Amino acid sequence: MKKDDAKLMSMVAEGDMEALEQIYRRHSQFVYRVAFRFLGNESDAADITHALFVDLVTRASKYKPHANLSTWLYRVVVNRCINWKKAAPQRLKAQIEEMDAVDATTLDEEEQLEALDRSRRHGEVRKAVASLPPRQKMAVTLRDFEGLSYKEISHAMGCSRRAVESLLIRARRALMKTLNSG
Repeated sequence: MKKDDAKLMSMVAEGDMEALEQIYRRHSQFVYRVAFRFLGNESDAADITHALFVDLVTRASKYKPHANLSTWLYRVVVNRCINWKKAAPQRLKAQIEEMDAVDATTLDEEEQLEALDRSRRHGEVRKAVASLPPRQKMAVTLRDFEGLSYKEISHAMGCSRRAVESLLIRARRALMKTLNSG
């Protein structure tokens, strides 16, 4: 797929909108998930995703197929999310919505209590991750939610593997402290 993506990106650089559509179909959910996990807001994640692919037409010529397109896109979305946070902190208020919607009418009382407890714990984790500094939050998002390797994260974030390891250690310490104090 790397070779195919590289060809499509060169076609996008030449203005081929069908190639852009193919890239969008392949990678938009991936970009959206990263933005959503980083920003915690569906609307902002959708805005970032849309803007990234609109701007891809002008950025396509900057893509060098040394790495997978997905790794390059991670780096672009990481930068956009960090800039989004810096530029408009009022947009980034914690909007924790329940991701684990449960139809309480189909559960007995014990199952309802378990679902509520699970929901509360997920909410606490999301809040704790949301409270991390931007680079720690992105490292956690890419590693723990998206399953990227340290090497892929270092490419996406534009830093060394050691820096990624350090970010993850600091983030996990902060998360443990936050979650254990609550």
